[in-house]
Amino acid sequence: MKYFCPSCWTELTGPNHKCPSCGALPDMDYSQGLRMALHSPDYQTRRRAAFVLGKRHDTSATQALIETLQDDPDPYVAAEAAGALAALGTEEALAALKAAKAHRFVIVRSLLERLG
Repeated sequence: MKYFCPSCWTELTGPNHKCPSCGALPDMDYSQGLRMALHSPDYQTRRRAAFVLGKRHDTSATQALIETLQDDPDPYVAAEAAGALAALGTEEALAALKAAKAHRFVIVRSLLERLG
């Protein structure tokens, strides 16, 4: 298994090791780690993080998911962020989804149409 620093994404020698590049220690909680994973260079990691945040109904991730929906260069990551925001169902999340009705990615627009 490979381990990566959640701050700078440098490969680590094992879990719970100090990052040799940025000095970060992996002492964050699971939710914080998922929010940081939304910035991973790997689109699959970003997509999985958005999915899990939505499944956990982690409202602390609302702003991070909104930024992912708006700014992520991958259409599938943006769509997963939209799905996660819909799962959260907070006022802020729903307002962001409403604002995204004309999103640049057709997959996001299609998802939002299906969600109503």
